[in-house]
Amino acid sequence: MQAYWQEREKLLRWLAARVKSGIAKDEFLPLDVRTAAQALLAATEGASAWVDRANERKSVRQADELASLMLRGLLAPGKTVADVKAEAETTRISLES
Repeated sequence: MQAYWQEREKLLRWLAARVKSGIAKDEFLPLDVRTAAQALLAATEGASAWVDRANERKSVRQADELASLMLRGLLAPGKTVADVKAEAETTRISLES
């Protein structure tokens, strides 16, 4: 169980770093970085209870909808979900640190 919490904390730190970077780039509204990261992680954790795992296409669509919903709450005026998604496509997530 301790390994789960350690991995979760790594993911939380990564999310916080991404939110902080988005704020610095004026992609995201200025807000409390840790709270935003915790909210993003909680939403994705909660989704595991209702995502349709039996239907991969549907679960991918549901995940995309959830991500878009969460991003819209962070976006600065004039920025779009597509802007953030385009950058995400070129970013490799590393939770090693």
